[in-house]
Parts: sequence; structure tokens; C-alpha cells
Amino acid sequence: MTVPACVASYLATTRPFLVGGAWQVGAVVRDVVSPSDGAVIGRYYQASAEQVEAAVAAACASHADGRWCRRTPIERERVLRCAADLIDANAEELAWIESLEGGRLLAAGIRHEVPHAAATFRYYAGWCTKVDGGTFEPSVPGTDFLGYGRLEPVGVAALIIPWNGAVVAAAWKLAPALAAGCSVVLKPSEHATLAVLRLVALLEAAGVPAGTINVVPGDGRTIGAALSSHRDVDRVAFTGSTTVGREIVKAASGNLKRVSLELGGKSAVIVCADADMDSAADTAADAV
Repeated sequence: MTVPACVASYLATTRPFLVGGAWQVGAVVRDVVSPSDGAVIGRYYQASAEQVEAAVAAACASHADGRWCRRTPIERERVLRCAADLIDANAEELAWIESLEGGRLLAAGIRHEVPHAAATFRYYAGWCTKVDGGTFEPSVPGTDFLGYGRLEPVGVAALIIPWNGAVVAAAWKLAPALAAGCSVVLKPSEHATLAVLRLVALLEAAGVPAGTINVVPGDGRTIGAALSSHRDVDRVAFTGSTTVGREIVKAASGNLKRVSLELGGKSAVIVCADADMDSAADTAADAV
């Protein structure tokens, strides 16, 4: 199959990353290698430690001045629905990029993965107007006090995603965080960065304000560790290995930040020696 012109044009340029509403370059350029044949299919700039600090600072500023979290729920909903529409409109491009860099089946990306990412944003867009607190009567004798609970965004969320299914993995973390009113710093896998950068550009085009979404590509040992231990990060959401998950819990203890972890292996398949190999291969691919 011939790579679409829009995809070829996108891959021909070393891709910058987003910090504080500005697309930035770095001192280090990383190759993106196709898992199908080992060829370099694109490049991106890796974030430095200083740029990670800048990304967290931008997210903090976004949260503090309320440019996103203080928008009315219906305004946030409109932006997330617009993002979903843009994802649908660019589904083929996103699926091609993810297929080339991550080895995802192109048909699965076009028919299932990218539409599911758009559906995720639509689902959480609906929650913008439905997250609320409750009222209660305090147990204080002789008073007419009325108590109420108010749910607020936790603050700055660091979102760390894996290489497999990068677009939908990013949607699973970005959509609920944005719906809740959080500002975020997203770290994609160093092996699958290009499709995520394109996704974030669509969110920016949808109207998410500058500094609300920041992306810092690079390896986990430096960038992921820095985000997990950063005292201005209020929550870490991570998908990956159990070993790294343990390290994140330790790093997050410095300021008792909230942590959610999706850990372990994925889609293990046992094929016995007397199996029909054609059938086993088809079943493994379908069941993943």
C-alpha cells in the first residue's frame, strides 16, 4: 500500500513537542524505527530535564490561573467533542502513523483503535456537566447547618503511556483528566511518539488552551522518573511494567501524590505443539 501524502509529509519533518503552548525542539533527535523492517520512518526531538521542568511549570500555571479548570463545564464539553470530531476526521492519518511506528494493524487502527479514541473523548465530554458533589446535614446538635461536597480537579496530572496502541492509550488518560479540569504533562513511549504528537496537535486545534496539555518525549529513566518524583505533580497515571510501577510508587511518595497503575503483561497466548498453526495465528491476532 502507498503511504498517504499527508503521512509522508508528516514523517519527513523531525517532530517538535509541546510545552506551554509552543512547539519546541531539543538538543537530542531520536529515530523512530519501524518494527516491521528496522527502517527509520521518522524522527522527533527528545525533551531535556530543563524542558520537563518547563512543562510542569506550564501545567501548574494553567491550573493556577484557571484557563481550563475554571471554564464552564459546557465549554469544556464542547472542546472535547470538537477534539473527537477532529480525531474522526483524521483517523486514517493517525492509524497510518501508528501502524508504521508501532506495528499496529492498519485496518484495526482505522476501523477500531482511532474511532475508539474519538469515542473516549465523546464519553468523557459528557461527564464535564455531570461531575458534582452532594449535600448533607452535619451531626451538630442545635444547629441548622448544611454541608456540601464540591469535587475539584486534583491539579497537574502526569500521564505516562506505553507503545502499544499509543493513540487510544493516550485518549484513555487525556480525556478523563481534561474532563475533570486537570492540566497535564504527557510522556509517550520513546518507541511510539509520532502518532501521539499528532493527536495532541488535534487537541490543540480543538481549543484546549495553551499550557493545559504538555508533551515531553523521551525515555522513562529520565523523563518518567522526573515526573513521578516532581513535587508540583499531583497525580501520576501509568501504564506499563510492574517493575517500573513499583519505582513510580516510591518516587511519588515524596509529596504523597495520587497514583493509578495499570501493570503487567498483555495478551499471553499458549500454543501447543499439536495445534493448527494457521488457526492459532488468526486467533491470537483477533483476540489480542
